[in-house]
Amino acid sequence: MKPSYDSTDKKGKRVVDRELNNGEMPIICGVLGNKSSTSINYFDPLEHLESCLSNDSSFSTAKALAPLCNALGIPPGYVHARSLCLRFRDSKQVGASLPPFDSYVRPVINRLKSNNDRTELMEWCAL
Repeated sequence: MKPSYDSTDKKGKRVVDRELNNGEMPIICGVLGNKSSTSINYFDPLEHLESCLSNDSSFSTAKALAPLCNALGIPPGYVHARSLCLRFRDSKQVGASLPPFDSYVRPVINRLKSNNDRTELMEWCAL
């Protein structure tokens, strides 16, 4: 028997609607997440994990949450990539030094399987 669960968020909206109002299927965000906060056609499965990932100064939380990639239907390495992006954003915000390439960025890039995802993440880190 399947356990029951509530498929609505706190605002009463469905967490994952199969179709949008105009009949289109939602687009799953890429490795960097939802680039446009105004678009309703994007679904970001890692959006609610960002607070957990940003509070961790190491990759231990990302490592623990990495098996969720398969369950969420996203490619492997996306949790680590989002954690790295959050670390870069936080460093830029406070004016701290950015994470070193060899010890932080390269291992995350190696976890990604798609060359497009690798390129997108490297370009974003270089900005």
